[in-house]
Amino acid sequence: TPFGRNGKPDTAALSAALKQSVDLAILVFDNTAIERCVAESGVRFVLVGDRPSKAKTCVGSITYRRDAAAQEFAPILKKQGVRTLMEVGCKDFADAKAAVESVGIKYSSWVIPARNGNLQPEATEFVAMESFSKRLAKGRSWLPDVLYFSDDYTASGALKSLMSAGVRIPDDLRVITWSNRGNGPVFPFPVDYVQLDPREDGRKVAERAMLALKGEHTGVPSSICSAMISNIKER
Repeated sequence: TPFGRNGKPDTAALSAALKQSVDLAILVFDNTAIERCVAESGVRFVLVGDRPSKAKTCVGSITYRRDAAAQEFAPILKKQGVRTLMEVGCKDFADAKAAVESVGIKYSSWVIPARNGNLQPEATEFVAMESFSKRLAKGRSWLPDVLYFSDDYTASGALKSLMSAGVRIPDDLRVITWSNRGNGPVFPFPVDYVQLDPREDGRKVAERAMLALKGEHTGVPSSICSAMISNIKER
């Protein structure tokens, strides 16, 4: 679904497509405007994202447990002597807050929203790069031991500014970023990833859809937790 100049999704083509013979739609990464368009069409759908849907035509969901990976990496960071962690994202996810505070690591957050609510990847990346450049120009005392990015495009923009400012990763700063498997920020220094696997999610949806078409009851709740994989290793 393309985004218009106002930063909002243009659902005209989607609306037309939904008027064809569509039995099931899969919405990847929840967007309220796109979800509303599909719900109003009457087509049944599965929502893949950070929350379940309340729409009557939503027949299931794959919900990303963003806090699960933080519970996995927080004890490792504590063992390695990490004292402070800052979470940075385009929305206030607060993925890591509970996990890092539970092990005694000081938590802070920085929300860098794209202008005018424009969450297109390029806009999100640019505003993060600009915001980090301005803050780094005033010094580095605010930098924590670890930066955790809850959005991969925010991470891409921020890492470009950190690299330009001469911040050494991981010598001066550790970085952990949310990422889609096979499509994450790539830089000439070690970056730890919290990954989700869209292909695995697609396999889960396809299996349930085939069972439903055969009239078989799956025996599982409608909300399926998608496992998150942390690449953080003991060093």
